[in-house]
Amino acid sequence: MPNIFDLHMHTTASDGCFLFEQLISYMKNLGIEVIAITDHDILSSKGNVDGIVLVPGVEITTSWSSNSEIHILGLNLKEKSSELDELLEYNRNIRRNRAEIIDYHLEKFGYPGSLKYIVEKYSPQSVGRLHFARFLKDRNYAKNIGEAFKNIIMKINIKDKFDWPNLEEVIRAIQSAKGQSIIAHPLKYGFKTKEINYLIKTFSELNGDGIEFISGNMTYKEMKLINELSKPYGLLASMGSDFHVPRTNKVFNASKYSKWLNNFIPVWLEWDL
Repeated sequence: MPNIFDLHMHTTASDGCFLFEQLISYMKNLGIEVIAITDHDILSSKGNVDGIVLVPGVEITTSWSSNSEIHILGLNLKEKSSELDELLEYNRNIRRNRAEIIDYHLEKFGYPGSLKYIVEKYSPQSVGRLHFARFLKDRNYAKNIGEAFKNIIMKINIKDKFDWPNLEEVIRAIQSAKGQSIIAHPLKYGFKTKEINYLIKTFSELNGDGIEFISGNMTYKEMKLINELSKPYGLLASMGSDFHVPRTNKVFNASKYSKWLNNFIPVWLEWDL
């Protein structure tokens, strides 16, 4: 069984900066042994490339509780499923519609040509808000990605216009492909501890499988919080960098985190690798 895992990352198929081949090379240089490419609403394939094991994966947007959007990972999907394929195509259509609306509003705000720029530079299969933040940064409308989101993108109030599939639908679609459903980056949504606990409880009651104990460079204290909240429900532990772009000062320590998860029940425990 391999020892070093990173089960959450993105390529240029969605909002990552690396092509598939570049990402494989980058992860190999980091010493990663098993990866799941989890592009937004795009299913990746199983394989073994340049010594790295590829586990099929996807990151799916879903609606939950008072119109909140959360992301669910599908990992180790073993069978083709028309139910999952149709759900992912439905989500990609939402993304296309949302991109056109963001493009329209940005032009009204005085930032024209965003979607044309994104398509020409990145050719993504799945357009996300991060693409628009990069456009604003590249065109010097914002100093950095964070400023682009805070000062411009988050002021475009379009969240209520889209009917993402609900949590139960997403879990069922992942199960139809004999995969495992995982709550992605649970501390990223700005929820209070009580809300995170309610999400975990609901997810468990819907037969969800696991949760990211580690997402990006988390502290041991943060990981212990997720463990304490999820332990009563028996959720499996997953981990991933949520890699989009290389950050020399924030390299994901997959070796350390993989050892941390050995203290729990990792999602990969019964995988055939």
